[in-house]
Amino acid sequence: MNDLVLTNMDLVLQDSVVRGSLRIKGGVITDVMERSGAVTGGVDGEGDLLLPGLIEIHTDALEWHLRPRPQSPWPAAAAVAGHDAMLAASGITTVLDSLCLGDLGGDGFRADTLVSALAAITSAQMNGHLRIDHQLHFRCEVADPRTPGLFDELVDNPLLRLVSLMDHTPGGRQYTDIDGYRRTISADGHTEGEVSERIARLQDRQAEYAMPNWARIAKLTVERGLPLASHDDATAADIALAVKSGVNIAEFPTTELAAVAAKAVGLSTAAGAPNIIRGGSHSGNVSATHLAGTGVLDIITSDYVPYSLLHAPFVLAAAGVVALPAAVALVTTRPACAVGLVDRGRLAVGLRADLVQVRVVDGVPMVRAVYSNGARVG
Repeated sequence: MNDLVLTNMDLVLQDSVVRGSLRIKGGVITDVMERSGAVTGGVDGEGDLLLPGLIEIHTDALEWHLRPRPQSPWPAAAAVAGHDAMLAASGITTVLDSLCLGDLGGDGFRADTLVSALAAITSAQMNGHLRIDHQLHFRCEVADPRTPGLFDELVDNPLLRLVSLMDHTPGGRQYTDIDGYRRTISADGHTEGEVSERIARLQDRQAEYAMPNWARIAKLTVERGLPLASHDDATAADIALAVKSGVNIAEFPTTELAAVAAKAVGLSTAAGAPNIIRGGSHSGNVSATHLAGTGVLDIITSDYVPYSLLHAPFVLAAAGVVALPAAVALVTTRPACAVGLVDRGRLAVGLRADLVQVRVVDGVPMVRAVYSNGARVG
């Protein structure tokens, strides 16, 4: 149903929550009526909240569907369909599916699934087979010598919306604590000798490839007018490199120092919703709740738990960290602006009718209906 009125709902606007109704025609919001009382013939929301559809710029959740168990790879087309359904059920109406170009992991899973996953997403999206709007985020592992070639081969995909630069080499950024890295790898059953060999090998690659690959990919991304993100910034020097490279989003700064430095030079900062839900980072990095409370957090991403993108704003609001409209903007308006999606992210006339109807039960937001481009998809 593409022509309808959603009525008797609490509309989450930019600066307030007001009882009202919303009219949709042709997939676009045509009227926002800020008044109590149901509109005759409208779909009664029974006092539920109505939010803009959530916008996800960084999620690895597709990987769950591509390999539901370590030895159980899944067909890519079926994996994308399941991924799409899960995102829609979580209130996400726009996703930048995050695919890794290059891989420092031990088993090569990301490298092995890149081409099939990319083809499945592109085909399903371009042929209108998906519930929500899927675009692409290329995560470029700069210490892998294969990454520039993959980037050259794939950069012209019409769905590409964001590029990020990553360096997961032990000794820097996310892995400044090499002893912690050793413990993580050893927990997977590797011997001390194998771990030491891996660290040395990756650090050699980093020394040879990381900075040339970083500079090259950054230059090509900026030349194409695409948004560019840095990843796991830890120091002021990391932020200085990001600015020099044309970055506009600092993804997952690992320290408050890096987040504050990013904000000071006009970068958008992004942190993970699981960090908020769990009360802190699983890897010992800075608290995303703390960043939100000090005003240096701009974007929340679900990272590895899709439903957390909806849950996190309500956790922040319930704790009094930020008011609900500002918390919701972290998963709607602000990510939309950061990646140039000017046609969505707010309940406003003329924008896409991407909407989520929510009822809070025992502190947890429960999705009651989801609309993508005016059509109900969940």
